Amino acid sequence: MRDLDAFIQWLIAAPLWIQAPIVFVVLVVLCVGIAMVWQRLIDVVGIRLGRRIAGIRQRKLAKPRPSGLQDHTGRSGQQVRIVLDTAPTDRFGRG
Repeated sequence: MRDLDAFIQWLIAAPLWIQAPIVFVVLVVLCVGIAMVWQRLIDVVGIRLGRRIAGIRQRKLAKPRPSGLQDHTGRSGQQVRIVLDTAPTDRFGRG
């Protein structure tokens, strides 16, 4: 602790052209360390939020389909569902 106090006293008494570079070097090192920790924190939070949002979307998309309805691939390659919304009839077309 004595050595640190002696260095601080020497730095306080030193001329400005010696103080400025030492202070800048210390500040740059501190800022780089803080920036690395901050970036890691943002990455971890972003990954966790992304996974949570993806899970919510998967649960919304994975709803069970009513029985009897099948998916078909149309000419465009997109999935389409064909649903006939008519009253049931016999083979002669009578309801």
